[in-house]
Amino acid sequence: MKRLLYSISIVIFMLLQARAFGNINYLVPLTTAAPVIDGDISTDWQDALSVNIVYPAIVTAPNEGSVTGDIPDDAADISGTVYLKWDFEYLYVAVRVHDQVLNFWQTAPGPFNSQDVFQMCFNPLNAATTYSATTTPIYDFAVRDSSNNGPFLYKHTGDVYALPNAELGGQVLTDGYIIEAKLPWGDFSHTPLPGDVHGVGFILVDSDGGTVVETYMYDYGNNGTTGINTVSGWNTITLIGENNCGLWGIPVGDINMDCLVDLEDFAIIALQWMGCTLPSEPTCVDMRY
Repeated sequence: MKRLLYSISIVIFMLLQARAFGNINYLVPLTTAAPVIDGDISTDWQDALSVNIVYPAIVTAPNEGSVTGDIPDDAADISGTVYLKWDFEYLYVAVRVHDQVLNFWQTAPGPFNSQDVFQMCFNPLNAATTYSATTTPIYDFAVRDSSNNGPFLYKHTGDVYALPNAELGGQVLTDGYIIEAKLPWGDFSHTPLPGDVHGVGFILVDSDGGTVVETYMYDYGNNGTTGINTVSGWNTITLIGENNCGLWGIPVGDINMDCLVDLEDFAIIALQWMGCTLPSEPTCVDMRY
């Protein structure tokens, strides 16, 4: 029995090491319930992928994120959860950001990368290998500008209207903000299909006062803070069908949603043993996979 447990522990270690040195591929589910884009995420995103961006989990294997500037004091200082799902018309994106000191000082239409903002890097069909503002852009999702208007979506090529047919909603809260968006696949000149792979990166920007950015939190791959220029090293999202595992769907216990319950799922459970997702709980170590 001891030998069996030892062998299992070795396999788990190897699986964890394999994840630690590779980019993360997030599986984004096909939705049959398009969200209402109103800044309220309490009921419309239960079927979405969720990705937590919180320190120190973001820099802890198997995660490959990084932080520059001030290290967050805690999850209430700066952290967020990104939600993704899709259908054949739109890529749906939402983010709930926790931020104790809100600062919206930049003017519309942007850019907004020196104030509190959520940014998403996008590499359509994961085709490009080097960064280009035109082909692999960075989008600013700003809930407010200096005139308290918003939300806004800005593309870092100087485009006022990043995606002309996008729809945004958002609200400012006492402890942060929420942004929702529906991004038309047509604006990406793409017709989506299950199995499509896209390169992505997520960035939280925290500017507590004036024009100075205190913290950047990056989640876009295993290249450290210079990885934004090497898009082949970004994380990826794979579009999966509503029932991508056949007639019976995704089985209970299939943590990584690859249609198998196996040691990779056990490795994820072992990695997050006794973790939680309660940022306001002082004893909580917020974890993700």
